[in-house]
Amino acid sequence: MFYVYFGLFAALGAALRYSMQGLSIQSFSAGNLIANTLGSFLLGALASGVLDKYFTSFPKAVFAIAFLGALTTFSSYSLEVVEFLRQDKWSQALICIICHNLLSISACYIALKHFSPSAA
Repeated sequence: MFYVYFGLFAALGAALRYSMQGLSIQSFSAGNLIANTLGSFLLGALASGVLDKYFTSFPKAVFAIAFLGALTTFSSYSLEVVEFLRQDKWSQALICIICHNLLSISACYIALKHFSPSAA
């Protein structure tokens, strides 16, 4: 049964990511950035324990690994940066690197800080 849930959650995460794929701003994939930032925020919230009342340890791991893992992919982000570099768009590559890292890490930190019991 674990693999059924895992596959279902992974499919949902991948479908959500795919639905954001068309969002772009001047050849910069905003959908990719939104998916990674949203996934990082949700992972921070999950790690804080605020969602524990909705998850037992089994579904929590499935949600984190399958759904969030499929939603946030380092490979799509890496390909986007490499394509900018191949086109000699160094400034766009740098902006992409900074935005993805800064926003994703900040979103995870904000969720973890905001939702942690010690924040109350």
